[in-house]
Amino acid sequence: MPGTWATWGVDADGDGRADPRSIPDSVTAQGRFMCHLYSQTSAGVRNGTLRGDPLDLALAAYNAGLGAVQRAGGMPSGGEYTTQTQPYVAKIKAFEPRYRSLNGPTTTLPQVNAGLDFGSLEGLFF
Repeated sequence: MPGTWATWGVDADGDGRADPRSIPDSVTAQGRFMCHLYSQTSAGVRNGTLRGDPLDLALAAYNAGLGAVQRAGGMPSGGEYTTQTQPYVAKIKAFEPRYRSLNGPTTTLPQVNAGLDFGSLEGLFF
């Protein structure tokens, strides 16, 4: 999405440009965007404007848009939200055990520029 890239795209590989076709740039942008969505959904759950699991809601926001989650006050339902967004969240969550069981990276990870703002990670992993 061009608008999403304009907001979250970064030059993570240090080549002087933020390129959505660059793996380091695009993966870093994805991480920044998901951290933002998680921050927004966890804040909504804490303040009572959203109901549900913040991670599930962040995944739904990635799929359907944060506005859809906010308008629904939690997991969007009905129409494409029931046939697209809810199954998307379930599918992504089903992969979690598989990735948790990995022993670590099998390739060398790229260097990431210091000083990038990834948003709040508070509560994301613990």
